[in-house]
Amino acid sequence: GKQASLEESNSKVNFLSSRMVSLQSIARKIGACLNIDELLKATLEATHDLLRAKKISIFLKGPDNNLLLKATYGWPSINPADFTIVSENEVLFWAVKNNAMLTSAEISKDHVLAAMQRESKYKTLMCAAIISHVGESIGVVSVEEIEGGSKLSPDDARLFSILMDFVSLSFKNSRLFKKVEMLANTDGLTKLYTHRFFQEVLKSEIEKSSKSQKQFSIILSDIDHFKRFNDTYG
Repeated sequence: GKQASLEESNSKVNFLSSRMVSLQSIARKIGACLNIDELLKATLEATHDLLRAKKISIFLKGPDNNLLLKATYGWPSINPADFTIVSENEVLFWAVKNNAMLTSAEISKDHVLAAMQRESKYKTLMCAAIISHVGESIGVVSVEEIEGGSKLSPDDARLFSILMDFVSLSFKNSRLFKKVEMLANTDGLTKLYTHRFFQEVLKSEIEKSSKSQKQFSIILSDIDHFKRFNDTYG
């Protein structure tokens, strides 16, 4: 019995060690993403690799505070617009609202969450909010199915929690990068693109046109008395 217990402990240590090595690689990969589409894809891949997840979804907050389905793994071909979450009586909505991570075990122990899960069309095994730098959630990652049945271990939950810390940080960095890029390419007062940005885009379009042998056009317009406007408003 003692030998079997020791072998089981060693096996668990080896399993967790290999997962921690995977996490380091995953953290580097996710951290290198600087746009949202790349980050969504990397998050799905990381969740699949780390947790043997067979079905995953990522919802991001929309303009009306609803949750829009933005990326899936293992789902059939769907129209994402059909899966917008507008009701607050949904487990995923609750996780976003409360900056929380939930497992199926925790959901089943809470009568309010258990009732939501029973009525919901999104049967999550485990979900976690994507938390922005101001402590407000901007979305949620949900695992609906894993290999080998539906039972999650405490180690799965721990790994998912660590992974979601990386994901949240990377979403924050991606949003900041986008903001810095916007500030670098636009005029502070008018929010119009700068002359430098126009030259970069023009050069890129000329190169694309040259490769594709397709023509493109430029429309020039002039604003009357623009000097007066500029002198007045800076």
